[in-house]
Amino acid sequence: MKKYFVRSLFLLIMFFSVNSVVYANNTLKLDINGSDVSNNYIMVPGRMLVNFGALGKLTNIKWQFVKNSELIIITRTDTKEKITIKIGDSFLYKNGTQIKLDVPVTCYKNRVYVPIRAIAEAVGAKLFFLNGTVFIRSVDSNILNDTKNMDLSIARTAICKLQRYPLTTLPRVHPDDSGEPFMGFEYYFLEGEVNRFFEYNDYYKQLTFYEVKDGVAWAEWVGQINQEVSEKSNVNNTVTKLAGPISKEAGKRPVISKRVYFFLQNNLSGQYLYGYIDPDGTKVQLKDTNLLNLIGNYSTQMYITKIQNEKRVVSIPLCKNFC
Repeated sequence: MKKYFVRSLFLLIMFFSVNSVVYANNTLKLDINGSDVSNNYIMVPGRMLVNFGALGKLTNIKWQFVKNSELIIITRTDTKEKITIKIGDSFLYKNGTQIKLDVPVTCYKNRVYVPIRAIAEAVGAKLFFLNGTVFIRSVDSNILNDTKNMDLSIARTAICKLQRYPLTTLPRVHPDDSGEPFMGFEYYFLEGEVNRFFEYNDYYKQLTFYEVKDGVAWAEWVGQINQEVSEKSNVNNTVTKLAGPISKEAGKRPVISKRVYFFLQNNLSGQYLYGYIDPDGTKVQLKDTNLLNLIGNYSTQMYITKIQNEKRVVSIPLCKNFC
């Protein structure tokens, strides 16, 4: 009874002490794997704590709250590592090893909040800050291992599953709100490469160039495609051969000096086609087939097929705006 009273008193003190330092208006945005969870965090001086329910946006974890013991148990689905934390504690346990927290796990307005950086690091996620937004991206070790495979089909298919880090300077706005979203995928990979690729979003009419670093696909450039405009400059216009004329862009457009392989998959019809585009704009379609013929089902995830005689290039320097 005494132990329970002391514990309850401690939590009550923690509640009022945190309540006194929480900023009234949170000015930062919080993005977990592309979901805006800005209403699910509080701030104490210099530290962000997120409501543990928002951790469900992380794709490689499962969590549960043990109410009687006030214990949160987080399990990584890829490595089976276990993290345990308790309300009021200033430490967590990862596979039995104690790790100190900068601020304790907190109960505020009947919701439980955990230090976001410590949790992100414990589950192997990546945390970045840009233009007033905190980005957290899951990194699945199984997917990451597949990206290193010398089989380009396996490696590229894994790359398509990585979390994205966007360029926020070119917002996604649907051009006319009249069309239905394209239920499929459109990817372009540089010949022999895995870690540098283009992705076209048909709904937003945007072509994005990504480079994979630290287990996350970073957007280095994005262009707004508009078939009704013609570009005045011929500089770097090889990129327009992929998806079409570019009306506006953010980042520095990459220069393409090698063959690019394209893969288009329509999840509604099952159509799957692929081929290549040469730097001079010559486009060759290698095959137009059906997903059933390739993998035996209609997948909701992108599948990258093998290209005959294409070999993976092992060592590629980080892209410095040329390819």
